[in-house]
Amino acid sequence: LGVRHFGGWEGFWTHLPRDHRRAFPASGGDASFSGMGVFWQDGIANTPFFYFLNQGMVMRFMSARSVGDARKATVIQMLILMPLAACVVGSVGWVGRALVHSGVLPSNLDDGRVVFITTEFLSQSGVFGLVMAALTAALMSSVDSLITGVSAVAVNDVYKPYLRPKADDRELLRAARWTSIAVALVGVCIVPVYMQFKSIYEAHAAMTAAVTPPLVMTLMLSVFWKRFTKGAALATLIGGVVAILVSVQWPQVIDPFAQGVPATEKSLQAVAAEGFFSGLNQHKFMRACFVTVVSGILGVVATFLTRNRGSDAVLRVTEEAGRAQAPAAT
Repeated sequence: LGVRHFGGWEGFWTHLPRDHRRAFPASGGDASFSGMGVFWQDGIANTPFFYFLNQGMVMRFMSARSVGDARKATVIQMLILMPLAACVVGSVGWVGRALVHSGVLPSNLDDGRVVFITTEFLSQSGVFGLVMAALTAALMSSVDSLITGVSAVAVNDVYKPYLRPKADDRELLRAARWTSIAVALVGVCIVPVYMQFKSIYEAHAAMTAAVTPPLVMTLMLSVFWKRFTKGAALATLIGGVVAILVSVQWPQVIDPFAQGVPATEKSLQAVAAEGFFSGLNQHKFMRACFVTVVSGILGVVATFLTRNRGSDAVLRVTEEAGRAQAPAAT
């Protein structure tokens, strides 16, 4: 719709500012949205987390009919769905900025409302409501998948093995329901924390940059390094959490890893007035770089200091687990 409004791709490209034609914005200088910060937070930390650790995504692949179908789905997702998702997410911003440059929309357009204003401007009567309904449905689907994934992990990995080993299916279903309710309530309770940020994207970036790097580094090392040990995995996770807490309490430790990105766009007085959240609001994006580097170093050092069980022992445990599950499967 946006390209058609400009009379074709040439008109759209003409009105799209040069800064918005690049794959990444300026690498430094803007603490609220830096290309270097987005690279570390969203590219290095959040992308592996979303596709390999996100329980909603893992459940989708596990629901495949066979291993072959799961592999086909992985290839299709990388070659088709991921580029398509990037274009869908960025297209509204591109069209909105082109409309502002051409004078159709006001120059003081609020960036937080560009999706709604651009969609309403380009859509015919009734279509705007359908688009908003589709966005809401997609959001609800993602939330449902995450709640279901958390409840499945809690029941299968905690409740049944450690609390109620002899629980029947009815009891497990009841526990899953209560877990889903508890997870939803926790999500509602942390809304005030997210309200401390200027936008949803900044809140999301701050949380993912702080939480995901230890998990991602542990997963990547365990998958691609055969020497990686259980003790090293624990050291990576625990050390990563400690690095997160240290960076929140003393955010200046991130300065050597900031790569030219300022700590914050606010004044020192405004940052000091935020209290506990002052550290979390500084280096919102580049915290991912600091925690990733620290977690990686801890994982490598701990691997050489701990004993590897060896591939034969791991294979033997896997075969024993497979034989134990065989009667249940039949």
